Amino acid sequence: MSNLEKFTDVVSVAFEPYFGTPLIFDENKPAVPLWTNYLFINGALHYGHLEMFRSEKIEVIHANFYAHPLIDAPDLGFDVIWLNGRCTGYFFDYSNNNNSDLTSIITKVNQRIANVPNRDIPAWATTFSPHAILKRPESEDQVLELFVNTVPLFGAWAAKVNIEYQKLLDDRIESRDRIYNRNKYIDSLRSNPKTSMALTSLIGKEDTEHFMDNVLYRNLN
Repeated sequence: MSNLEKFTDVVSVAFEPYFGTPLIFDENKPAVPLWTNYLFINGALHYGHLEMFRSEKIEVIHANFYAHPLIDAPDLGFDVIWLNGRCTGYFFDYSNNNNSDLTSIITKVNQRIANVPNRDIPAWATTFSPHAILKRPESEDQVLELFVNTVPLFGAWAAKVNIEYQKLLDDRIESRDRIYNRNKYIDSLRSNPKTSMALTSLIGKEDTEHFMDNVLYRNLN
C-alpha cells in the first residue's frame, strides 16, 4: 500500500467516528488507475469530500470539509501532491475563520514541523490563512513526519464541529419546547368562548373562524 492509500485511509477513519461511514465512489477511467472519492453526508457538515487520485505521473490526496453554515468553524483544506514519485507540495489549512482554539493548535503543529522546508503560496491560493501549513518536503520521511503531525488537526476540527452541532441541536430542542408552550398559551386564549361569540355576532361564524385561526390565535411553527 502506497503512502497515498495509507494517508487516505487514516483521514477517512479519523472522520468516521464523528460523521459516519462515507459514501465511496470509484471513477473508472483508463488513464487514471486509481481515483476514489469519499463523500461524507452528515447533519453537522455542509459538505465533506476526500479524494485519492493516481495517474501515470501524478498522485494526489485532496480533502475539503465544510461545517454546517450555522456552526462557527473554519473550512478545512488538505492537499498532498506527488509528481513523478516526488512530493512537490503539502498543504493544510483552517481558512475563513479565526477560531482561537483551532488556530492555536495549527500554530503549535507549524512549530513542530519547522525543520521541513516551506514553499511559496500558490498564485491561486488567495484564501489561505496566515497559519496555513505550506511545505515542500525533501524526502518521503519528511512527508510521513508532516502527516503524523497534521493528522491530529483533522480530529481537532471534527471534534469542534461535532460539539458545536450538538449545541445547535440542543438549541433547536429548546426552541421547539418554547414553540410548544406558546401554542398552549394561544390555545388557552382561544378557549374563551366570549371572544368567538362576540365576533360571530358582528361578522358571522365563517369570518370569525378564519380570523381566529389565521390572525388572532394563529398557531406558531
